[in-house]
Amino acid sequence: MEYKIRKIIESDFDGWLSVVHLLWPDATTIEMKNEFESALNENDKEIFVCLFKDEYIGFINISTRVDYVEGSESSPVGYIEGIYVKEGYRKIGIAK
Repeated sequence: MEYKIRKIIESDFDGWLSVVHLLWPDATTIEMKNEFESALNENDKEIFVCLFKDEYIGFINISTRVDYVEGSESSPVGYIEGIYVKEGYRKIGIAK
């Protein structure tokens, strides 16, 4: 299976949001739009999406945190805010 992982671009919002709602069904579109725009415009957040053909099948939201992160003894620290891979595409190495 050939899939592609890449940093988000503006046109990814709807596809990313469709997968986000699988992990966080109660997240509002407004909250996620703010998160998405933050990742596009700030240096401390990134979002990567995974696509198989034209289907969005996964994502990872990451950030650099300067506040306390449990288990960390340093600051700043890289932090995974959320990661998800659709069922049917799991256990083939996408989340590695």
